[in-house]
Amino acid sequence: MRNQIRQACARMAEVRESVSQATTPEEINACVPIVERVVASLQSAETWLSQPELVSDMEQLRFELGIVETLTSGAFEFYRGWARILAPDAASYTPTGQAPEFAAPASLSVIG
Repeated sequence: MRNQIRQACARMAEVRESVSQATTPEEINACVPIVERVVASLQSAETWLSQPELVSDMEQLRFELGIVETLTSGAFEFYRGWARILAPDAASYTPTGQAPEFAAPASLSVIG
């Protein structure tokens, strides 16, 4: 069981590294299956997790999970913020993907 927890920690460390270097939401989403597999493997061994000799290993795993959670939450907020900033501009594009033509407002000046 201890080996399984240590493998889970190692996988979460890999996820942490991948998420911290991700430059797109898709790269972050690619880490989700790894986290799901770690969680599933731990759920299958849930009865073993409360053993006193596994406490330090479980604390390390909680630490890794906490870092991954913090990184992914921060990345989510970052990309959501950019989506809010860019959404008005993206909405102004035509259905063909072309930017709309900007015309100077017309004005008429009459003197006298």
